[in-house]
Amino acid sequence: MFFFIVFSIWAYALSHIFLRTQGLLKLKGVVRILFGAFFLIAGFAYVPARMMLAANPDGELAGLLTAASALVIGYAAVLWTLVLVFDIGVVAAWITTRRRIRQLSGRTCRAIAATLWASAGVLSVLGFIGANSTPSVTRLYLTVPNAEASRFVVISDVHLGAASLQGQWTRTLKAASELKPDAILIPGDLIDDHSRRTWSQIALVREFFPMEPVYITTGNHEFYAGTREFLKLCEKLQFRLLRQEATALSAGITVAGIDDVHFMSANKAVEEIKPKMEGAAILLTHRPASAHQLSDRPMTLVLAGHTHGGQTLPMVFLVALGNGGFRSGLYTVGDAHLYVSRGTGVWGPLMRILAPPELVLIEVQPGRQFDIGYTRRPG
Repeated sequence: MFFFIVFSIWAYALSHIFLRTQGLLKLKGVVRILFGAFFLIAGFAYVPARMMLAANPDGELAGLLTAASALVIGYAAVLWTLVLVFDIGVVAAWITTRRRIRQLSGRTCRAIAATLWASAGVLSVLGFIGANSTPSVTRLYLTVPNAEASRFVVISDVHLGAASLQGQWTRTLKAASELKPDAILIPGDLIDDHSRRTWSQIALVREFFPMEPVYITTGNHEFYAGTREFLKLCEKLQFRLLRQEATALSAGITVAGIDDVHFMSANKAVEEIKPKMEGAAILLTHRPASAHQLSDRPMTLVLAGHTHGGQTLPMVFLVALGNGGFRSGLYTVGDAHLYVSRGTGVWGPLMRILAPPELVLIEVQPGRQFDIGYTRRPG
């Protein structure tokens, strides 16, 4: 049902772009049919490309087609956003002047269409550059009674796979290593698919952090990619996979983790983990909505991802609607605190607009009471 809804919305978006563009350009006959067919095929090319990638994860062609079709999706999503804004402007102009768009000259209409498509292109290029950039660092200052000074880096939503941005991943790990963390925390979606390239990319974690403990929990894409291979990966690289489990992170702090809802319902997972969390605790959960089930537990910092901060247009304005009201940043949820990371990678469109990649550095200091400070970063 979820994918049916997504495909239906996307089909409407493509149809809306087509109808608005052909209306402005006044396309007719064969030209109109060819334009519509090309746009529809390009807009849905991501589906067969992903199927090819699933059938042959190591295939170079499948990876290239997936990346190319992802860029088309990103461009079309940005263009749809601009078209929606334009349509709102058309309605506003009609209300104030009673002038309809069909009263404009053909030259003006062609100029409008060219502006919309060109603007989407510029934003898409900037979005690709943003997605390929080194993540900024957001700092959380955590004061915990009876704790010792320590530093933890959160790396979320990397989505490593055949179509991921490999150079950006290396720069991300380099930036994380320069923060000199005592441990790495990963709240899900480390991988997007399984291939020899995925394994080699993930193995870089141990090149940059050969001795530091890595704590990780599952996301929905670990489920999609295949749980068995993911378990093997964690065992081989000695990642501590937390599945309704808790363990000591450092003096005075417990780290816990729960499975994504594809493995276990959030309510059941939280019920299982709550008795295992002692004192001050950091909980890794992929989806931020899980924080609502922990609102009655003080001295708790919930770390989540999943939203990508919206990642690109128009989702930056909509993503909170399906994620418990959370987009990115620090929230207070009852007695608990929640930090939602924008993540470092991308899924689908290879671009980030208004949601730059982000590493989170948690700096722990001893103090009289549990408290959290926050250094804001753009996004």
